[in-house]
Amino acid sequence: MERAPSHRRASAVFTALAPAAALAAHGVASPDPVSQAFWLWSVAVAARHSWEETRGELWSYFGRVSGNPLLSRLGPVPGFVVIVLPALALQVTAATLGLLGNDPFWLAVLIGGRIGDAVFSHFIPAARGFTPNPGLPTAWVYLVDGLAIALTFSAAVAQGWTGLLVGAGFFAVLVPVFRLTGKLFRRVWHLPRA
Repeated sequence: MERAPSHRRASAVFTALAPAAALAAHGVASPDPVSQAFWLWSVAVAARHSWEETRGELWSYFGRVSGNPLLSRLGPVPGFVVIVLPALALQVTAATLGLLGNDPFWLAVLIGGRIGDAVFSHFIPAARGFTPNPGLPTAWVYLVDGLAIALTFSAAVAQGWTGLLVGAGFFAVLVPVFRLTGKLFRRVWHLPRA
């Protein structure tokens, strides 16, 4: 039997263990069935989205979009750890604390993250001609999911609205930071543009 690559195993282990750790840290009892259903859906979509991004080597894609030559040179494991895993961690943590932990701030982080990931990591670069775009199919699901969660839990989102800025901001700064660091690395090490 063939073993899954280490970055896929790491993703599966993280996705399975992170919610339990986050809930234990917040001392959460049993959430309502609607929140549980949204949480299960959110984690499943985040795992699928991360799989698409990993399979499509999102780090190389971001290297091309930002002109950062170092991102384009990352292999599967470092690429997963540096690019895909932080976004997966944000999504799973926000889903767990927002939906199961009933925390309005984290619920808003989840919504902002879903919409921000779809718009800043996928829709804008694709509209600028950067295709194929790893994760674009599930980015549409992220957009609809973020809007559905916002409508379903609108009162809670209104309480934790700053989380929208944090979640969307996480994804809004990625390409500009990659572009800036790419310029720095090219200057210092005289590397060609990705």
